[in-house]
Amino acid sequence: MWAFGIWQKFKTADRKDRVHRMGSNRYVLGSLFVSLLGASCMHRGEGESQDKDKNKTVTNPSTGEVSKKTDTEVPAEFWSPERKKSNASFYYLAGEYELMNRNAGGAAKLFETAYNMEPNAFVGSKLIESKSLSNFDESLTLAKKMSLLYPNNPDIQLSYGRLLAAKGEMKDAETYLRSAVKLRPENLEGSVLLIQLLQAQNKTKEAIVVAKAMVERNGDFVEGWALLARLYLVNNQAANAVAPARKAYDLNSTDSEKIHLLAVSLLLGKQTKQALTYFDSLIKPENFSDDSIEKMLKLYEEIGANKVYLKDFQRADKETAKKSDGLSFQMAVLEWGKQNFSDSSQILADLAKRYPQNEKLSYLLALTREKNGQADEALKVYLSFDTKSDLYSVTRVRAIDLLKRLGRTEDALKVANEAIDTKNEQSVVFYSLASNLLSNTNRNDEAIALVNKGLVTDPGNVELLFLKAVFLEKAKKLEDSIATLQEVIKRDPKHAAALNYLGYMYAERNIHLDDAEKLIKRALDEKPENGFYLDSLGWVYYQQKRYSESVAALEKALQLSNNDPTISEHLGDAYVKVGDAQKAQAAYKLFLDNVKDPKDLERVKAKYDMANSAD
Repeated sequence: MWAFGIWQKFKTADRKDRVHRMGSNRYVLGSLFVSLLGASCMHRGEGESQDKDKNKTVTNPSTGEVSKKTDTEVPAEFWSPERKKSNASFYYLAGEYELMNRNAGGAAKLFETAYNMEPNAFVGSKLIESKSLSNFDESLTLAKKMSLLYPNNPDIQLSYGRLLAAKGEMKDAETYLRSAVKLRPENLEGSVLLIQLLQAQNKTKEAIVVAKAMVERNGDFVEGWALLARLYLVNNQAANAVAPARKAYDLNSTDSEKIHLLAVSLLLGKQTKQALTYFDSLIKPENFSDDSIEKMLKLYEEIGANKVYLKDFQRADKETAKKSDGLSFQMAVLEWGKQNFSDSSQILADLAKRYPQNEKLSYLLALTREKNGQADEALKVYLSFDTKSDLYSVTRVRAIDLLKRLGRTEDALKVANEAIDTKNEQSVVFYSLASNLLSNTNRNDEAIALVNKGLVTDPGNVELLFLKAVFLEKAKKLEDSIATLQEVIKRDPKHAAALNYLGYMYAERNIHLDDAEKLIKRALDEKPENGFYLDSLGWVYYQQKRYSESVAALEKALQLSNNDPTISEHLGDAYVKVGDAQKAQAAYKLFLDNVKDPKDLERVKAKYDMANSAD
């Protein structure tokens, strides 16, 4: 599925531009929306005035017949072709506005109205898009109908192909995606999705043909050239991969991923000397990032078994008269990929000594030592970065997390408080870390005091305010917690965590259940696939005695949360209420198998035994 990743990367830049334009055009669209609404109202007003002047009569434009008109009749000109087109534009713009505000369901209704008034492929494709975000099955059925209505429209063919692919119907999806590309060859999205689909079916040779045609038509598409190079490498055609890899590099020579792709292509294409130049450049700090190893491993995994490529690097290392640090680093990466952190750590330790100015290399060394179980050695490196380093905050966060996992809470607090005292631009992050450490050891009053200190430093920090509400609830200061959560929501009406937290607080205490339902549904509008938010909604339904709805919500929540024990207990309780003792037992057993706290085990074991006796 890596071709999809390429498309997503390409779309990211496009999406950023679209988001910017959407933001800047939000006022324009809103103004158009209001203007059109005003025009519609003005039209009706003028019609009423004319009716009065004409004693409420209307003339049939076809026959010339004059007849009386009742107050409820719509003027005939309202449904004229010109007027219908104007109204369709109004509903279309309203639909776009709703999509911008992430209301896919509302947008779909508006696009549907626009389409019914003025049927055309363009609005039809928008209708399919909006429905796919709110109701996949309906969108698939609609796309199928549209594809028959508009067999020569590339947008409709692409939409249907994309939906078929999402459903797993690869052969049919391929047919429609090929049609979309044929109808509009310059369409990048169609080509990349088709390549992805072909890759999923192990049709690499066909994917190469599509990719070559794509870059020939779009010579400046950097990710397209990189994609073609990867396809050649997957198909064991390293020599052919060099040219497109070099083209991608020429178009974006500062991108470390493009440098790495060219280096690998040259090495596997037996052009070792040139490959070393690019591998050595990857050691330079400007070509280094926190996720360098992850990105490099991703390439090796995409193009084949990285164990095989380790031999290629070892061969190249023997062929070179002078030891290549770039090759050494690649071998460290490959050892990392094999989970051989001991060997990877040794290579990185040697490189870190040779390049003391490369702090990112030292950071990677600390990561390998941490993964190799050398906690003290890793901490020593993490804590060696001073406050002037760009990596100061990230290494302190790693150190705090490692100390916490080692059970050394006081040491973790010390590191966090030292970071707070630096008062640098990122020090506010450590208020959150330190206060959570305090709360996790039931020192909630201290946690609240620390958060208050952070809010003095950064009074507009909504996340710190949310944490304060959480700690207040844990400290059993319910009214203060509710008031603080309400303030968070007032400042940020789309703060999903606060909406859910307040709703669940109400549900747990069986109070304000109607408000709880509304709050949690607002949270789900922001994050519809969050299993914990669905659990909250399911528990509201339970408290409202809507047990069937509770079961449906909790079943989906359990699936999305990867079998969270708390949700499994809630689901067991709901199953009991609908009279399904067997499923209740299974849900309670899932809890018992994953929880160790004696009090929790005793409570749920009693429920399990009761369900067992009822079965």
